[in-house]
Amino acid sequence: MPKRIAPLTDAKIRTIKITEKPQKLFDGGGLFLLVTPSGGKLWRFKYRFDEKEKVLALGAYPDLSLTGARSRREQARTLLANGVDPGNIKKAQAAANTYDTETFEVIAREWHTRNLRTWAVSHSSKIIRRLELYIFPWMGARPIKEITAPEMLAVLRRIEAKGAIETARRAHQVCGQVFRFRELRIWWTIQSFTSVFGKIASMASGKPLRPSTQAIRISFTPLLERSVST
Repeated sequence: MPKRIAPLTDAKIRTIKITEKPQKLFDGGGLFLLVTPSGGKLWRFKYRFDEKEKVLALGAYPDLSLTGARSRREQARTLLANGVDPGNIKKAQAAANTYDTETFEVIAREWHTRNLRTWAVSHSSKIIRRLELYIFPWMGARPIKEITAPEMLAVLRRIEAKGAIETARRAHQVCGQVFRFRELRIWWTIQSFTSVFGKIASMASGKPLRPSTQAIRISFTPLLERSVST
């Protein structure tokens, strides 16, 4: 017969003595509080998925209360009961947050790196040099999702003002590919988690789980193709 775990209480959590080694205070159902030697109190949920033991970080006490931690544990257990790894949900949320803050330079350099194997060395060098000279100084540090068409156009006009018409045209093409690369990264992430979110939606509606019959489609017009033609 499995050992019965006495549920935690706020009083016990508040008065726990800090030791030189990490401590685990179990609440039952896979939920436990990790108490660190520095005094941190971190909620964790231990579970198994695909025959592997995993641990999900839920938050820190007291920002996340005992009641709140138990609620998140039950949400995770519900996902597991329906064949969904709760860790994947957290990864999807983290990815979404990342897409909100990534700068143009970060995306551009990733796009450039991924194309190195298919480009000649001279070609890849010209592209990154063009970005470093004419684009990054003006909008490299800007979150790429916040860059507007007029802002992009102003950068290209600055290149044209130096008499470098052909350089402006090539910079336009490169930037357009960077924006499209970002959109494809978002699309791939959504596609990867489509089945997961489909299961969640079915669970919320109470309908039986079914395989997804239609992939999510995202329609977009590249920002630069809308701007420079004006």
